[in-house]
Amino acid sequence: MAGLIPIPMIISPEITELVKIIVILLLSFVAAKVVSRLIKILGSFAAKTQTTLDDEVLECIDRPIDFFFVLGGFYLALLSVEALEPYYGAIGKAAFAGFTLIAAWTISRVANTVVNWYSEKISKRKGKKPLGFVKKLLTGFIFIAALIVILQSYGVEIGPLIAGLGVAGLAVALAVKDTLENFFAGIYILVDKPIRIGQTIQCSAGKGTVEDIGWRSVKMRTWENNLIIIPNAKLANDNITNYSTPEKSLVVVNVGVDYSSNPEKVEKVLLDIAKVMIKRNKLDIKEAGPYVRFNKFGDSSLEFSLRFRVPKYGAKFKVAHDTRMEIFRTFKKKRINIPFQTLTVHMEK
Repeated sequence: MAGLIPIPMIISPEITELVKIIVILLLSFVAAKVVSRLIKILGSFAAKTQTTLDDEVLECIDRPIDFFFVLGGFYLALLSVEALEPYYGAIGKAAFAGFTLIAAWTISRVANTVVNWYSEKISKRKGKKPLGFVKKLLTGFIFIAALIVILQSYGVEIGPLIAGLGVAGLAVALAVKDTLENFFAGIYILVDKPIRIGQTIQCSAGKGTVEDIGWRSVKMRTWENNLIIIPNAKLANDNITNYSTPEKSLVVVNVGVDYSSNPEKVEKVLLDIAKVMIKRNKLDIKEAGPYVRFNKFGDSSLEFSLRFRVPKYGAKFKVAHDTRMEIFRTFKKKRINIPFQTLTVHMEK
C-alpha cells in the first residue's frame, strides 16, 4: 500500500458552478413542494372551521408560492455564476420585478377569492356573481400599483406620469360621466344592499324579480316575463319597495259574511281553514301565525280577514288563491252565506 501513488481529482470551475446551479434549483423545487405540503396540511385544519373562506384562500395562494420559490431558485443560481457578475445589478432588478408581479398576483387572487366568497354569500342564485366588476377593479388597481413599484425600481420618474394620467383621467371622467355615475351607484347598491338578486321589488320602472346587479345596470324580470334594464344611478335615487324583506310575506284574504252569521263561528272556521292551508303547504304553524280580524260592519256584510305568513313573497299569490277556494267550499258546507252586494231603499209615504 505504501507504494501506491495518489491520483488527484481535478474538477473544473465550470463543473463546480454547474453542480452548484443544479443543487440550488433542486433545493428551490424541494422548498416549493414542502411549503405546498404545509399549505395542504393547514387546509385540512381549515376544513373543520364553519366558513369556507380560509380553505379557499389557502388554495388560491398555493400556485403563486410555487412560482415564488422557483423564481428565487433561478435568481440565486444566476448569482452563483461568477461570469455574470457584471450583470448582477440587472439580474437583481429583473428578479425584483418578478417577485413584485408574483406578490401582485397573490394579492389579486386572495382579493378575488374574498369577493367571490362574499358574492356567493349575498347571492341567492347559484352561479351568479353580482360583484364581478369589483373583481376586475381590484385586479386592475393591484397590478397598476405593482407596475408603479417596478418602474420606480428602474429609476423611472413616475411623478410626471401620474400627473399625465390624472389629466387624462379627468378628460375620460368627463367623457364617461354617466357611465361612472352608474358604476359608483352600482357599488352603493352592492354595499348598502337595498336589493339583492332573487328579491321582488317595486320601483318607478315597474314590479318584478331582480335577476342581476351589474356595473352599469340592474336587470329585473316582471311577472309578465319581460326584462327591464334599469341604470344603477336611476335605481339608487328611486323609491324602492322591497317585498322580500322581511323574508316572510303576509297572506291576507278578505271575506264578507251575511249579517245573520255568528261572528265567533266565522272566526273559528277561518282559523281551521288557515290550519288546513298551512299543513297543505308544509308550513310551520308557529312561524305562519294565523289570525282572524273582524274588520268592519260593511254595507251588506260583516267584513273579516284571514292572515298568515308564508316563507316567500312569490308563494303568497298561489296560497291566497287556494285559501279563497277553500273558504268558498267550507262556507257552503257550514251554511255560512257570502252575500251579494245589496242596497235597500226605504220609501216614505
